[in-house]
Amino acid sequence: MVRKRDLPAIEGGRPVFRKKFTTHGFGLYLYGKEELDNIKAVIRAKSPFRYYGVEVQHFTDKFEKAFAKMCKVKYALGVTSGSAALHVSLGALGVEKGDEVLVTALTWISDGFAPIWCGARPVIVDVDPNTLCINPEDVEDNITKQTKVVIAVDYFGYPADADKLMKICEEHEVYLLEDASHAHGASYKGRMTGGLGHIAAFSCQLHKIITSGEGGVVTTNDDELYERAYRFHDLGMLYHKQPFATVGFQYRMTELQGALLYAQVKKLRKIVNGNRKAARAIEKGIKKEIGKGPIFREEKDVKQVYYGLLLKPDWENLKIEGEEFIQALAREGVEVWRVNRPLYKADALKGIAKVPYAGGMCKEAEKAYKEWFALPVYPGMKEREIEGIVRAFTKIYKYYSKK
Repeated sequence: MVRKRDLPAIEGGRPVFRKKFTTHGFGLYLYGKEELDNIKAVIRAKSPFRYYGVEVQHFTDKFEKAFAKMCKVKYALGVTSGSAALHVSLGALGVEKGDEVLVTALTWISDGFAPIWCGARPVIVDVDPNTLCINPEDVEDNITKQTKVVIAVDYFGYPADADKLMKICEEHEVYLLEDASHAHGASYKGRMTGGLGHIAAFSCQLHKIITSGEGGVVTTNDDELYERAYRFHDLGMLYHKQPFATVGFQYRMTELQGALLYAQVKKLRKIVNGNRKAARAIEKGIKKEIGKGPIFREEKDVKQVYYGLLLKPDWENLKIEGEEFIQALAREGVEVWRVNRPLYKADALKGIAKVPYAGGMCKEAEKAYKEWFALPVYPGMKEREIEGIVRAFTKIYKYYSKK
């Protein structure tokens, strides 16, 4: 006989959370006086444009310098969004019609669109089943004479295997673009994200580690790539000075975005440490209650920043599958973050590739979509929230266990 408190809500039990527990990102939870003061300074100065105005406060300049220092790179360039950062990065790398860009199957749609914006073709490759980052072996298998760039996503805050990827890229004379949109402040073998490839793109959208609602950053150590990126994002100008030497787009970051992000980047360590504390407490709690069942990503060679606590229950020991487990968690009041649907399933990408995208082409990505999900974390997470998530997860796991 199962006690009422141990019965999942989906089976008629009492939910752990009476109100739905969800998170809306990470950095925004530390919004406060610093962000407000910076925004007020821009408004008082009547100067929301970064290059000129009544009394420009230069918050975007300050943010770029602070962000580059955090990433331990030479340059950081603020842009309007993470999608813009990808477009600018590919533009700086000279991607054009006829080129191919290798993209991981598990990512946001912008990684698939950005090559198309440059006239190139995205070639979708599979993921490592243990990290869900792009699989270096599959990258090597898919490189052709047309390959110009490999986009490696630091998925859910976990850095991709940069050493293996860079070795492959150098051997084949292609570029490595790091999409670190989930991974501000993460590191790989002691090196910070943003400096693991030839160039990197970050997003500062609402749900990201630091946020200005919308925004992005391009980072690099290469002088020439930085100049190309700068011209690409500012109508062909360098440091907003004519002549218009090359064709460019208009992706300039505003001073309002820069003001928020300058305050946020100063809090990055606190944000990341808060995420880590919450995620590790949940992982520890689940392991204490269940043992070795669920699989978590090991922190070998990396320090992840936990864009959610990604995990895979040991489905062979459960009577239910992924979607059912997620629905059961939802009835307990816990809203999880799903792994992305494989990129090639997006209708917008049909007809783009030489070989039509088809179901089953990236088997590990398709398995991951069904089997992995992320429990919510945020900096400053309350003890009762951590305990509630552990209880909701273990309640469902134990009830549907085959043992």
